[in-house]
Amino acid sequence: MQLQSQEQPAKIENKNNNNFFISVSIYTMEENKSTEKQFWKSKKWWAMAIAVSVPLANKILGLNLTLEELQLVIGPMVAYVMGQGIADIGKNKK
Repeated sequence: MQLQSQEQPAKIENKNNNNFFISVSIYTMEENKSTEKQFWKSKKWWAMAIAVSVPLANKILGLNLTLEELQLVIGPMVAYVMGQGIADIGKNKK
């Protein structure tokens, strides 16, 4: 794909060597940074990271937490991540 300029259409050749034009919008890194949220600023990401690390810490550090205690810690975090994911689906449909 060859791009002539930032706001002009790009010329693309397909397998049959027919030329056609498509409109291409180019986003710079600065524009993407302003619209995309870094994953470490997400509450869902931190809840997931803690939910994964608690059983690992239990096994590696020998915290001797029972299955019930692990479920009390992990359950609400998993429910939060799933609930927010479902809410985000509804939010993105608007």
